[in-house]
Amino acid sequence: MTVVRTLVLCNFIFMGALPSIVFRRAARFSLMWWVTAAPFLVCGRLVAVARSGELAPSIGYGGQLEVIAAAATVVCSAMSVVFILAAWRAHRQPPALWHQEDDQPTVLVTRGPYAYIRHPLYAAYLLALVAALLAVPHPAMAVGLISGWALLEITARREERRLCASPLGGEYVAYMRRTGRFWPRVVARPPALSEGSAT
Repeated sequence: MTVVRTLVLCNFIFMGALPSIVFRRAARFSLMWWVTAAPFLVCGRLVAVARSGELAPSIGYGGQLEVIAAAATVVCSAMSVVFILAAWRAHRQPPALWHQEDDQPTVLVTRGPYAYIRHPLYAAYLLALVAALLAVPHPAMAVGLISGWALLEITARREERRLCASPLGGEYVAYMRRTGRFWPRVVARPPALSEGSAT
């Protein structure tokens, strides 16, 4: 599993470099940014510690289960990187770093992975956390995955409320009906009674 953990660690290092290479230079690292980033920083560090042999997983994989876990880890980590690259390519201008409070988008990105999900970068981050948990099955990783998911859910909902109230609101509400938040919507959602609600 050392090679697999190395792959997951590279995934986290790549995610850590994103603020410098993908997002707007004017982005600020607010308190909420650090709170949201904390599970990813902790899980990335735990993967590094486990890779060096200083942290033993709580569940020991054996035989065929280890092969399955390793394969699932590689798939999740690879999908995370692919989602990041595809989302990056879909933007014509650098996106905001976990949308700043005063950030007001001027265009709605609906190409690439955004045609299916509204937050492909967040989906990529969650896939990295799943890969970390599979690579290092430890309670701290499970806490990291749950808290990371909850914080990204809060962040995404806040962004969606802001977008619904922006000049792009009508277009965004229609976009929400045909896409999922972190994974594709199987069936388009019917019109809501309140057009401006972000659910």
